[in-house]
Parts: sequence; C-alpha cells; structure tokens
Amino acid sequence: MAQGNYKRKLSTQEWDEVELLYSKGFPLRDIAEQFNITHAAINKKAKKENWERLSNEKIALKAGNLITKNLAQDYLPNDKKISHETIIDATAKAIADLTQNHTHTLKKQRKLLNDFLQELEQNIENLNLNDKMRLLKLATDSTRTIIELERRILNVDKTDTTPNTQDNNFTIAFV
Repeated sequence: MAQGNYKRKLSTQEWDEVELLYSKGFPLRDIAEQFNITHAAINKKAKKENWERLSNEKIALKAGNLITKNLAQDYLPNDKKISHETIIDATAKAIADLTQNHTHTLKKQRKLLNDFLQELEQNIENLNLNDKMRLLKLATDSTRTIIELERRILNVDKTDTTPNTQDNNFTIAFV
C-alpha cells in the first residue's frame, strides 16, 4: 500500500464492517489494510464511539443468554406487560425442562449401554482379541461420556467456596 494514500473516507456501511471486525478481535493493522486506512484512524473512531472488543467469554455468555431467552419464550404469557419475576420463572422452567429432558436421554443411553455390556459379557468368548479391545474401548468411552454429562447436568464437580451450614446428604441414582 502506498504511503500517503490514507485520506480515504469510509461510508457508514464500511465503518459498520470495521466495527464488526474490531469487536471480533481482528488485528487493527489487518482491518486497516483491508479498508486502506490507518490503524490510528480505527483506534480514534473506536475510542470516540466506545467500541468494545469482545472476548470469547463475552461472546459465549451472550450466545447462552440468547439461547436461554429463546427457550423461555415458549413459557411466557402473551401479555404486553410481563414482570421481571415472570421472566425469571419462565427462564427457570425452560432450563429445568431442558435439563430434565437431557437427564432422561442420558438415563436411556445408560440403560442401552448396560444392556450392551451384559450381552458382550455373555458372548465375550466368541470374539478375537482385537474385537474385544475395540469393544472395550467403545464401552469405556461411552461410559466416560455419559458420566461426564450426568455430572455436568447435576453440577457435581462445581466448587463452591462459600461456607455451607446445611446438611446436603442426598443420593441420586441413575438406573
């Protein structure tokens, strides 16, 4: 790019594209080169208009919020005015139903896996060593995945640093 060729004025649409690339975290010099402007011009505009560079965490959080909002829509009344409490209740109901559906699916998968393992155990002598090892690996991977998903759904591994004064002894059994 030739020096001194930076006096280009961008349209509103081009600035919107620059802002989008900026917010996604693209390097300023790459954006500047694409639009034939200086990175300083982008910095100046970003500072003036309070553009924000989004981190992967912010993007994931926003995506999660959108998903939750869309799930909750089915549980909201059709009233024009909805209270904050109603929105919270609808969102909680949507998340609870989704979690319950996932738990039910995992329960069915666990039963199928257990049935498969019983059948495998009964017919193990008919298999060669390679088949035994392959099936054992598949069963182990499936078991690991089911356990990890169950633990994640139930927040089993969540670490809570707040002191707990209640007795939380309970048992959850997956059949």
